[in-house]
Amino acid sequence: MHSAAVTDDLRLLISPVSSLISIVTGAPKIYSNEMGYYFAQLNIAIDKSCSGFNYWMLCFLMLSFLTVQSLHRPIHKWLGVIISFLVSYLLTIPVNFSRIYASIVVQRLTDNSFPNYQEIIHQSVGIFTNITFLIIIYLITNRFFQKIHPDAKLA
Repeated sequence: MHSAAVTDDLRLLISPVSSLISIVTGAPKIYSNEMGYYFAQLNIAIDKSCSGFNYWMLCFLMLSFLTVQSLHRPIHKWLGVIISFLVSYLLTIPVNFSRIYASIVVQRLTDNSFPNYQEIIHQSVGIFTNITFLIIIYLITNRFFQKIHPDAKLA
């Protein structure tokens, strides 16, 4: 599904992130179906590859697993999965913003020192940011469910 999507299909994810980048950096953005959101001042484009869709799905699956494992009644489990879907979307926006903004800052800091390694640096920042936030969200969610069911064995 995601691989067949075009940038316009993922505007639900990239539009709010692009707006946050524009607000924080003060750089204007231009949208096109082919390029996504382009920031000429920053020389970056936020397109399908920057959407955060994979992060959203990972976060949703993690929250769903924790929810289903922690709740006992079937109706609560179903509601938990639906809430996990919405919460994971709401978490994806600031996480993806953080990832993209951190990439912009690191690129500015390393552009002159490591011009041949920008792609590796960009990917490393993304991996580090996403894993860090997934771990934090996992720990917070796990602690929340431990408070609800202190005697339950959770993940």
